Amino acid sequence: MVSAETLQTVTATAPILAEQGELLTRHFYDRMFRENPEVKPFFNPAHQVSGKQQKALAAAITSYATHLGEPEKLADAVALIAHKHGSLGVLPEHYPIVGANLLAAIQEVLDIPAEHPVVVAWGEAYQALAELMIAQEEALYQERDREHGSRGFAPFSVQRKVVESETITSFYLTPKPGTGRRLGAYLPGQYLTLRLPTAAGSTTMRNYSLSGPCHEQHYRISVKRETAVVGPCGYASNRLHDHIHEGDSVEVGGPYGVFTWQDAGPVKPLVLLSAGVGITPILAILHAATAETARPRDILFIHATQHSGVHAFRDEVAAIAERYPRLRVRTCYDTPRPGDADLADVIGRVDSLPLAKLIPDRDVDAYFCGPMPFMIHARGLLTDLGVSTDQQHYECFGPLESLDTAPSGCPV
Repeated sequence: MVSAETLQTVTATAPILAEQGELLTRHFYDRMFRENPEVKPFFNPAHQVSGKQQKALAAAITSYATHLGEPEKLADAVALIAHKHGSLGVLPEHYPIVGANLLAAIQEVLDIPAEHPVVVAWGEAYQALAELMIAQEEALYQERDREHGSRGFAPFSVQRKVVESETITSFYLTPKPGTGRRLGAYLPGQYLTLRLPTAAGSTTMRNYSLSGPCHEQHYRISVKRETAVVGPCGYASNRLHDHIHEGDSVEVGGPYGVFTWQDAGPVKPLVLLSAGVGITPILAILHAATAETARPRDILFIHATQHSGVHAFRDEVAAIAERYPRLRVRTCYDTPRPGDADLADVIGRVDSLPLAKLIPDRDVDAYFCGPMPFMIHARGLLTDLGVSTDQQHYECFGPLESLDTAPSGCPV
């Protein structure tokens, strides 16, 4: 809890932060990486280069300032960040580093002294948030200790490496003997974190969605090769594709993530939409929803991609549809190759489908994942059909972005 004076001061700064948030967060990251380079491996450098990390933090700080007196409105964001921090191995000793650099950045950007009421209030507000996050993360770590044998990273063997399309390759991972790590249970939609060495002698971490059934004797992640490699962008995916082979060892942490499906509550039709590599968490949900132990329901699965060459898991989804007659599958190719017309249900975007007929019951649970423009497009289509936003669930790869402020347009 924070004092009434702090609450008033922090809330009053929300408009200022909304206006200068990205300036503040850019300055914050530059300062922290300069003063405390030991925390740099916790951050994806590609997201620093693109500016996504700075924008996401600016939005989070503004939201925190706006809703400090309404903790219920922050609960979902806090849970998501706690899972992200847990996946990376963030510890209590990292919070003072972040806090000191954040307060210094506020002082330097706003040109105010350390004893200014705004700095003092934000110090108290940050400490309250840090204590909340540390408690939530410790609960997650203890759960990983119970379910998986350890909370941090452990060496896993690459049991199999399977090419799924021209751009996506799957890696089947099992714990190495003698490490104390177990596979343990996970929820469909969650992700693993891989910690990889860099050429500079440090490490970098990336999250990859689990794409297979939850009951298998291995974890499966499916990684898209990023072909436009500029600086740090695409480093991890290309290393996995080119240099990690069957029998090799990789450091794995997790699983974590709040974008999950569970067979609970009323049985409603399930609508699953994916584009590109966004199929990975959606496929895990599809496996779970069609398992023998799941309650039967109607399922619509729509996948959008460019053409047959980059269409991953076509045969796997077809096999699920063969054994689960209540599943309908529709495929959209945006830029088809010759001969693709017979492989796709429509040539074009998702809105080329007769969605009103495919989703006659608007009381559905909808899950979607893909590039940000696709997700904006998918939510717009679902909302226009009358599907409540409370029943729409989506996953961002990378820092959390708002579907309201991200660039519009739909590439697939």
